[in-house]
Amino acid sequence: MESKVYRQWDDGYLVRRMTRNEGQQVFKWYRDLDLVLSVDLELALDIRGDNTDVDGFYVGELNGEMVASLVEAQVDINID
Repeated sequence: MESKVYRQWDDGYLVRRMTRNEGQQVFKWYRDLDLVLSVDLELALDIRGDNTDVDGFYVGELNGEMVASLVEAQVDINID
């Protein structure tokens, strides 16, 4: 599945939208580092579904391999 590329550099690094399957790689990275990953990423990926036209889920890729990830999510804080 193709995903939108936001920027590509001459050294082969690029930033593009994350595909649904790549979210599982992010979970694996956290497990390998023994970090607790909030269920928030899984929930956000479920809400987004297979729609890769949604901004906010990004990967860094170097020479065809995912090497970084970023999830940007709006948080609504209501303080009364």
